[in-house]
Amino acid sequence: MKVRTLKFWFILTLMLAGSTLELGLGLFGILLPVLGPLIFYVTMVYGWRTGVVAAIGGALWTDLACGRDFPILPPVMAAVVLVTWHCRRRNEISELPDMLLPALAASGAAEAVWLAAGLLRFGWEPGTIWSLVARGIWLTALEMVIAFFLCYWLDKAADRLGLPVGVTRRQTRPGHRRWPQVRTGR
Repeated sequence: MKVRTLKFWFILTLMLAGSTLELGLGLFGILLPVLGPLIFYVTMVYGWRTGVVAAIGGALWTDLACGRDFPILPPVMAAVVLVTWHCRRRNEISELPDMLLPALAASGAAEAVWLAAGLLRFGWEPGTIWSLVARGIWLTALEMVIAFFLCYWLDKAADRLGLPVGVTRRQTRPGHRRWPQVRTGR
């Protein structure tokens, strides 16, 4: 199978599984944001164009399944793609721990859009603001941790399938090493 076709099915499976998991757990009252970290991973590894297509597909699927009057997830996922693209363009990410700060920035951008939507919908009362900010901080941290683990496991799965991986096998530029080499004098 061609790499391009395999990449399409891999990303489609990720988006459908992430949306289904998020919706299924939401039926039981468990809030587990998986779609944002998945979009972060797809954008970080495959680029912003693939990230935009995956974000539109996953966001619209989730919004339609939730039956929302106004689709809120496309602007949220657009913020994730934009911040991830900016972080990917500006930073050389060569190891898995380097993913934490971009994941934090992407999840923070997503929660900022949710905060703005919540303030427009529920008003500017102090209790509402406090509740939305506390929820945003909690979900930002949770999404960062989920993104970190997803990057690790999805890189392993992509490597097994022969697809391009994010950071677990990415090499730095020739002549640039992450850690200085210690000379032993031998």
